[in-house]
Amino acid sequence: TTPGYVFAAGMPPANVGAALGSLRVLCKDPGRVTKLQENGKLFLDLANEAGLNTGMAQGTAIIPIITSDEDKGEAERKALKLAESLFENGINAQPIIYPAVGKEEPRIRIFMTAAHTEKQIRDSVEIIAREWRKIEPSANAGSNGSSNGAHKNGSSKAQSKAKETDAI
Repeated sequence: TTPGYVFAAGMPPANVGAALGSLRVLCKDPGRVTKLQENGKLFLDLANEAGLNTGMAQGTAIIPIITSDEDKGEAERKALKLAESLFENGINAQPIIYPAVGKEEPRIRIFMTAAHTEKQIRDSVEIIAREWRKIEPSANAGSNGSSNGAHKNGSSKAQSKAKETDAI
């Protein structure tokens, strides 16, 4: 008999075509990779300055904002609430909870692109930090963005209204 769940690693032809098309674009414009790396670094640096817990993120365009809490159920609720608050402010960041990540480290994930502008990145970090402080008032005391959460707080304040922000 066949098991209920079958794992297949083969890619459908449409996905292969999309991947090849992406590689062709990158070969024609390698500056996109550089821009993506710059955007990821800018977001990560600003998030850490704002006191957001980015775990062990480094050098990638996928940056977590970890919402850990002593009460694991509360940590998941905070991740869900943060994602909802960000969506209401024009930022699409999905919550990632157990079993996708450990019960002690639910998070939202931010995905950078080469198309994001510096203003979008700066405004988004300010909104994320503001909304996180509403959910987790102790975040005003700061965390260093590392998984142990010991960091001085950044002093960034939202400088523009969410409706004026082009969302990430």
